[in-house]
Amino acid sequence: MIVNGSVGSAPWGLDLLDVAAPPWEEDLLVTARPKGVVDVWSLVRGTRCTTFETMWGSGGWRGALVPGEHPVVVAGAWERHGICGYDLTGQRLWQDPSRTNVEAVTALAGGRVVVTHLRRATRVLEAATGEE
Repeated sequence: MIVNGSVGSAPWGLDLLDVAAPPWEEDLLVTARPKGVVDVWSLVRGTRCTTFETMWGSGGWRGALVPGEHPVVVAGAWERHGICGYDLTGQRLWQDPSRTNVEAVTALAGGRVVVTHLRRATRVLEAATGEE
């Protein structure tokens, strides 16, 4: 679901706590707001590209932006919803509700993410499909 509504100006100069962008990415970054809303920004254009809802909810941002030809935002939840991948239209590409207690999601090169869980093994997933 795309969220319509202003979030103010671009993130530059703001005190943002929940930001994700891999260090090799030169254009896109994702910022998280309460209730699972994320904004994807273009640093090159200096504009917000898109805003959409994710399932991550509250408790701190557990997500990553995986750049590439088809960028993916991967968001993890502590309870119930597990982990999901979204394209930049906000369309859910995949969901794995069995992967709960997500502590961190980190982008890797090659279109993958590392997902760290409490009391479970860390997993490397394909960002576009959620497959190991």
